[in-house]
Amino acid sequence: MDCASNWEYKTLINELTQGIEHTKQLREHFHSTASTFENQELLLQKILSSYEQSLLILNWGGSTVQSPPALPPSTGVIESSVSIDGSPKSDDRK
Repeated sequence: MDCASNWEYKTLINELTQGIEHTKQLREHFHSTASTFENQELLLQKILSSYEQSLLILNWGGSTVQSPPALPPSTGVIESSVSIDGSPKSDDRK
């Protein structure tokens, strides 16, 4: 495994692990009466970010010339470019 592939693999595993951990935290927040809506929203954003980063790594293809593109900073609005079934969303559905 070359250096770029090793980096991609480790980064992908890290992103997916973070997604799992954030999901577990969110589950605990749902069961807690002290949890705020803002905390739940933040955890949802972190989960989506982990999965979006993972998809970027998988779609990136492993060119050693450049690194994968970074995601834009969060605006606090939870929105994913991927639908529940994994296919890209279409904004022009009628």
